[in-house]
Amino acid sequence: GGDASQWRVSADALVNFKNHNWVFVRSPEGFVATPVTLLSETPQSASVQGALKAGERVATRGLLTLLAELAEAER
Repeated sequence: GGDASQWRVSADALVNFKNHNWVFVRSPEGFVATPVTLLSETPQSASVQGALKAGERVATRGLLTLLAELAEAER
């Protein structure tokens, strides 16, 4: 569940993994992989729908490291 609002994020923040789009949201523990639905994309930004909150920060660099951690957690 949750409110699936529409958000604009940097195109650099979007990661595709196992045919799903994700953003990594900053949390006190680090970053949390959050699934999103891609609505539209330009070279600079992407409109996504997902369980994000206003003011949350998403990772735009170091994504390969975060993706490796996500893949490891999927095992």
